[in-house]
Amino acid sequence: MDYDGRAVREARRARLCRAVTARYGWNALGGDMFELRRMGIESSDTLFTLRAKLNGALDLLAIAKRAPAAVRRVLNRALGA
Repeated sequence: MDYDGRAVREARRARLCRAVTARYGWNALGGDMFELRRMGIESSDTLFTLRAKLNGALDLLAIAKRAPAAVRRVLNRALGA
């Protein structure tokens, strides 16, 4: 992890209104405004790939969660997990 509880406390103490992390992903409604995740958007992204990133179609973890258990086992073995 790129931060810890101390970093979050210091950001609050400095009266910041929010802070971002280097963690990839989406932010849930009502989530901690001092642990915001980010998503990489590249200059080479087309409108199609941008939309796909925003709706999760290119998120391998989300795809794996929707996959049947047998597919997840194959992916885990392939990734050495």
